[in-house]
Amino acid sequence: MLKKKISFIYLIPVILLTCLLYSPSLNAPFIFDDKTKIVANPDIKDFNNILAKLVYPYDKENFNPARNDPSRPIVYLTYALNYQFGELNTRGYHFVNLFIHLLNVVLLFFLSKKVLLFTQLKSPWIPLFISFIFAVHPLNTSTVSYIFARSDLLATLFYLLSIISFLLARERNKLFFPLTLIFFIFALFSKQSAITIPATILLCDYIFLSKGNIKKVWEGKYCHLTLWAMPPLYILWRLFILGGIGDVEAKPEWLWNRESYIFIQPYAIFHYVHLLFFPNELLIYHRVIPPTSFLDQRVYISWVSLIVLLVFLFFLVKKKPEETKVLLFGSIWFFITISPTSTIFPTTTAIHENRTYLPGIGFYFVLVYYCFFFVQEKYKDKKGVKSVFILMFLIYFAVLSVMNYERNRDYNNPIKLWREAVNKYPKFYEARKALGDLYLKRKKYQHAIWEYKKAIYIDYTILEGHNNLGLTYVALQQDKKALNEFLIALSINPNSYELRNNIGNLYLRNGLYGNAENEFLIAKKINSSLPLAYFNLGRLYQLEGKLFLARREYENAIQVDSQWSEAHNNLGQVYQLLGDEEKAMIEFKKVSELNSPNK
Repeated sequence: MLKKKISFIYLIPVILLTCLLYSPSLNAPFIFDDKTKIVANPDIKDFNNILAKLVYPYDKENFNPARNDPSRPIVYLTYALNYQFGELNTRGYHFVNLFIHLLNVVLLFFLSKKVLLFTQLKSPWIPLFISFIFAVHPLNTSTVSYIFARSDLLATLFYLLSIISFLLARERNKLFFPLTLIFFIFALFSKQSAITIPATILLCDYIFLSKGNIKKVWEGKYCHLTLWAMPPLYILWRLFILGGIGDVEAKPEWLWNRESYIFIQPYAIFHYVHLLFFPNELLIYHRVIPPTSFLDQRVYISWVSLIVLLVFLFFLVKKKPEETKVLLFGSIWFFITISPTSTIFPTTTAIHENRTYLPGIGFYFVLVYYCFFFVQEKYKDKKGVKSVFILMFLIYFAVLSVMNYERNRDYNNPIKLWREAVNKYPKFYEARKALGDLYLKRKKYQHAIWEYKKAIYIDYTILEGHNNLGLTYVALQQDKKALNEFLIALSINPNSYELRNNIGNLYLRNGLYGNAENEFLIAKKINSSLPLAYFNLGRLYQLEGKLFLARREYENAIQVDSQWSEAHNNLGQVYQLLGDEEKAMIEFKKVSELNSPNK
């Protein structure tokens, strides 16, 4: 039997080491989707009527990408709480991510202890080392250190809690089963990939609790059937309450076509396995060019390799069922949990490192268990071979720990993260644009121009490159060049809300009030759920002395984003000009509250 007290004591150094390794990223800035879904998100900045902001129907025509994703209310509730206590101080967000990761480490330890009791090896070190490699693996930095990936952290937390509750319900008391359902729901409301929980629970029951006996599995049929009833109910909830299933937030042109996505999946899976073994090419974003047919070299080689591997595993498990029990469990766990993002359901990218956070647990089970198996069973009488195995194992852990620490340091330098992606994929449009955005923010305008022009050269038809290049020229006060880029972007997409606002601001700066008003009105018509057009119209009317119109537009902007201090400030100015000092003071007081460091 495993000794609980000793095991817990040895888990403490793992937690402390994990905190040390992740400490460099605690002050890392917001990156990538953090900027849209957290920094620019008005929903998390106002706790009033928070439930209505967490769950609401998708408005596909006027969807604001900066708003909460209503399919993940638990994730955005945690962002809202983060904002209430620390606003946009990234340290609080990173600390919460790390805390959830540590909880997952502890839960994985207890899950490993429980299921490994049903295997040949009973060493207390196996659950500890499974938790250890999960805690320090540098591939997991893409989930823990990337704030927006909190959905994977929370989904994994409730995923593990759901499985542990089920095992307790089957072994000890059925009263644990309602907890299984509750944690399942929480996991689904954290990320859609949790829909695989019934399959994973069935896997644990069949391999470990029931020891491959279907009849014994059937004894828990009511529990299993209840769990399998949840996914259809969840799909119906998404369809009829939210108004869509799948990646609803993504624009259709961003999604892969289904055939290409299916073709590339074995290639993606082998890439994930490579990173789990040797995390030597970690990137903030992987650029995968969609294959045009099955004859693409990446496609047929990876498909053939995957089929050969699965056939080999089948015969190996069939030949030695007891010895390969953990191999079967780990492999199926990996394929089940990776399936929501690596099957027939296309997303915006074929490979993303944070998708391995939960599936990687299957890999860690197999790796650690069989290292111990070879040491304790196969080579227990060969001390030289045993010593080499132990030494290699310890070196591997040391290397992973060092790589984890270095990767966390990288998160403090977003330019380095995107530069790595550009070096790996020189014709990577998104990375070039992201670099340009960073240089623009840091006022390194010539560097920004260089990256935007490179991005435009890669793909002349994408609006963002021209738009952002135009913004760089605006910062340099080269208005003719800026307008030229904006007009090129406008020819690509005349219905861009952001672009219309940018053109309007340029006209406004040059005193072309009529042209500016036209652009802002078009922007408001394109998407009435975004506050910027209202605010810009308010500025325009304020400059023209149309104070009642200015007041209306500022009020509309505040109605959409009540935490926008600049809108409150301008509205206060308008009230002053209208002679309403009482309302002006209310607005200025609100500005003080919003800008207070003690808020």
